[in-house]
Amino acid sequence: MTPARSNRLRVALGIIALVGLLFVFVFPTRTWLDQRRQTREVEEQIELFRAENAKLQEEQARLRSDAAVERLARERFNLVKPGEEAYVIVPPPTTTTAPAAPEGGEGQDG
Repeated sequence: MTPARSNRLRVALGIIALVGLLFVFVFPTRTWLDQRRQTREVEEQIELFRAENAKLQEEQARLRSDAAVERLARERFNLVKPGEEAYVIVPPPTTTTAPAAPEGGEGQDG
């Protein structure tokens, strides 16, 4: 074997070894880092859901009383108990000034 051919063979083997190392170490490491990032994101979402769940449990506990249910029924749905009268305050109508009708009987048969 000539020295030039021997050097080319060593370079080729070195490149093959380098590519092999990339497949063995770099690509799995990148996948592992992506999975770690995704895990952090999911854990943050879980914390948000836990906080929301705690709020909803507090609201559920508050709504267990008859007074709270009655208050919501009156506020949101305008419900009244039998025998009570409900009143609605209506805002005054807004008046707009319409243009005056033209004089001279335009469009009138006379």
